[in-house]
Formats: sequence, structure tokens, C-alpha cells
Amino acid sequence: MIDGAPAGHELAFHSDVRLSSGETRHVVMVDMATSSKAHLDKLRAFLGDNFFQRITWYASGRSFHGYGEDLLSSDEWVKFMGLLLLVNKPHMEPTVDPRWIGHRLLAGFSALRWTKNTSHYLLPPSLVDGGR
Repeated sequence: MIDGAPAGHELAFHSDVRLSSGETRHVVMVDMATSSKAHLDKLRAFLGDNFFQRITWYASGRSFHGYGEDLLSSDEWVKFMGLLLLVNKPHMEPTVDPRWIGHRLLAGFSALRWTKNTSHYLLPPSLVDGGR
């Protein structure tokens, strides 16, 4: 699927998952604002080790993308997105991309890209050493 994405188009993974029960859940996703590993440590301190260790990280060129093991209800997902926004401290460089959070809340689901088929992006996402 990734290799089949047309030139000039990007492929993104969406968070919303429909369970066999018909219920919708969301994969935990995070779009960091920077490629500095120090910001991953800030997020770890904010979320706590137990939750943070269940997120796998990918370098995406300008930042990191995180994918968690947990499936969140729609209400839990909205709260999680709000929590991510609160990681960013006033008057400091953002840790998590606040514009991504805004766009995702408006759309009702998270999305992170898996390709680099346009000049807008530097690299396709690749697993960070250790992943967690």
C-alpha cells in the first residue's frame, strides 16, 4: 500500500478503528513539534513511564510520530488530545505540534503520514532506535 501511493500524494494512517461490536475506538497517536529527543523526554515526564512505554516512535524528518498500543474511546481520545496540548508550556518551544492537535480535533480522528511523495516532507517515517 505504501509503495502503491501515487506520486504527489501522501498516505496517512488514521486513528479511528471500527470494532466488530460496531464501536469506534482510536489508536493513540502523537505528532511531536520537533526532532529533538529531549522533547520525547519532556513528554515521558508528562505522560508517565507506564503510558509512554506503550508508544512506538518514528522519526519523520522534522519531528517524531508516536503510535500507542491502547485503543481509546472517542471521549478518551478528545481528553488525550487536550492532554497533549497541555504538554506545551507557555512562551516555550512546543513539544507536541499544536496545529496538528487542532486539525485532528476538528477532523474527529488522528492521522499521521507514512510516505514521502511530495517535496513538503524531508523523509518517510522510520523507526527510532529502540522504538520506545
